Amino acid sequence: MTGRLAKSAYRYSYVTLRRLLLLYLHILDELGELFFSRKRPVFSRPHKIIVSEIGHIGDLIFSTPVFSIIKNNFPDSHIYALINPVAQPLLEGNPYIDGILTYDHFRLSRNRVCFFKKMYRTIREYGALKNHLRVGGFDLGLDLRHFYPTTIQLLVLGGVGFVAGFGNRGHGYLLDKKLSLCPDLHEVEQKVHALAQLGLRVPPKEHIKLQIYLEEEVEDKIRKLLSSSGIDANWTICVIHPGCGQRARLWTNEGWARVADFLVKQSIQVIFTGGNNEKSLIQDIKNILGPKNHCLDLSGALSLKELMALIKLADFFMGLESAPSHIAAAVETPVICLYSGTTRTNQWKPWGGRVFVITKELACAPCYNPLGCRLMSCLRDIKAEDVIEIIKKEILPKPKKSRGNV
Repeated sequence: MTGRLAKSAYRYSYVTLRRLLLLYLHILDELGELFFSRKRPVFSRPHKIIVSEIGHIGDLIFSTPVFSIIKNNFPDSHIYALINPVAQPLLEGNPYIDGILTYDHFRLSRNRVCFFKKMYRTIREYGALKNHLRVGGFDLGLDLRHFYPTTIQLLVLGGVGFVAGFGNRGHGYLLDKKLSLCPDLHEVEQKVHALAQLGLRVPPKEHIKLQIYLEEEVEDKIRKLLSSSGIDANWTICVIHPGCGQRARLWTNEGWARVADFLVKQSIQVIFTGGNNEKSLIQDIKNILGPKNHCLDLSGALSLKELMALIKLADFFMGLESAPSHIAAAVETPVICLYSGTTRTNQWKPWGGRVFVITKELACAPCYNPLGCRLMSCLRDIKAEDVIEIIKKEILPKPKKSRGNV
């Protein structure tokens, strides 16, 4: 009982502090509009562009179509990306990007260091980036985040000629072009719509594709890893990633075990993936399965690039509302994704063709509380049979996806 009360108090304090932060940012913007004024430049054909998305991996995946669209509109321009350092592998090898800058903001950092070290790193990187931007001479800065924190102030102080962004979470008064949010759009469409508001030609919805580029050497490395683990390239492979960044969004271990057991009985090779901090979670699932589960555990063994390659080579993927699910959609691997009701599913679900989202529609959803509630019925009421039904209906009858050089 004491533990439950502590968790409830933590959720309450989190929500209260979040509301206070939003109120502070709103007051700051109102005062800025009243007392701050500067000559607004006119948007013209830019030669050097910086696109900022310092959010998590999934946020950056949603932003990948933006770079090719900008390049198609301004073929002679040089495009740079300002991103969270953990997401950098996503943009390596992207032919539309000329350079990558990183910014590890303390509010978004998942480094396991104390708060003060995160703050110190943020302040140090902020100063270095501001100087770099000033020297770089950027004509256009586009901030794609509509959540706190953004880099609007950094882009302005860095001397970027024309700065555009949503500005609904602070520093909107500094923008040369304030972009409007469309609440009914998926996040991918939202970011593409931002370009349309700047007058760029954008493709129709059905032609917008996520863009991730993988080197052949990384894929070859994964093929060799699977071969050395006794997995034949012609087997049907399912990658399961049962972890995510928020504990409230975890499904039940028993549910994952029942689904994995079903797959094994269908002669499907199951591969579990996860970070070092998810090893115990996967071990618990394997313990439920028993010693003869024949599942391969690669938790903590893969880099982000290697995880991307493995998911690309798999026949289908299962996970939660986390980065690997979005990676699966980006590399066009069929994905079954279990979603909670903490966010709007239609806004944040993986973007792609064969994406199957499972959630429980409840009156309280979406609650917009990343910490969730005590029951989390929107997710934990999903039964293993619900997932198995989707596998039977949407995955098993379909032929294997093309495996390229496998």
